[in-house]
Amino acid sequence: KEEYRTLLRSHVVPTREVFLPIELAAIGILETLDKFSDYEIMVEKGNDYAWNKADHILSLPTGSSEYLASNGSIPFIQMVLHGYVYFANNPFNETCDYDIQKLMCLETGSNLYFRWMSEEDTIFINTDYDIFYSLNYNNSYDTAVSIYKEIKPIVDKIAGLPITEHNQVAAVMTGRQSEVKSSVSAENVFKTVYGDKYTIYVNYNSYAVEVTDDSGNTISVDAYGYQFIQ
Repeated sequence: KEEYRTLLRSHVVPTREVFLPIELAAIGILETLDKFSDYEIMVEKGNDYAWNKADHILSLPTGSSEYLASNGSIPFIQMVLHGYVYFANNPFNETCDYDIQKLMCLETGSNLYFRWMSEEDTIFINTDYDIFYSLNYNNSYDTAVSIYKEIKPIVDKIAGLPITEHNQVAAVMTGRQSEVKSSVSAENVFKTVYGDKYTIYVNYNSYAVEVTDDSGNTISVDAYGYQFIQ
């Protein structure tokens, strides 16, 4: 199962002198996916060789490697795939901050994704599956419905459109935290344009900011908030 969703490995059986090159392993997976071409196919992460076979991709990475040599990240994969295949980043209920996850969905065009079960979370204690936590649907169902209702009108408009622009934008601090506006690092405020038609500003800061659009208009964005411009 793991190889089909994320990993691709070669295979060696020494006692039989059998060797399966990684290239042939990929071909085998693609042939298997072709057998289900009449169905909608969902993969988890799924390397690029499987993307043109998939209708839905789950847990698509949204960040960078976080190596010290890097000074930021861009949603490159999402910019390539949006408008052509549906995808989602990591499950909301396996992250530590729903607000940040919601902003990432709007910035990258990702769909909402929750991983649920009906059993209590304690079922995985002292098992090989203790990496799964907070999966009982009672813990996050109401929140999921609320977020879905909030962003569905936006997602309905941008679904099917390519990402035509993505930038960090300059911003200034506003609100009670600063009586005098001061410069705020642009690394926490982003602008995404979908199909040259809709623009979304997202603010990952703990304070409200103002940004200026291409026409010189000032746009206010709440702390951990967003603005959808039609």
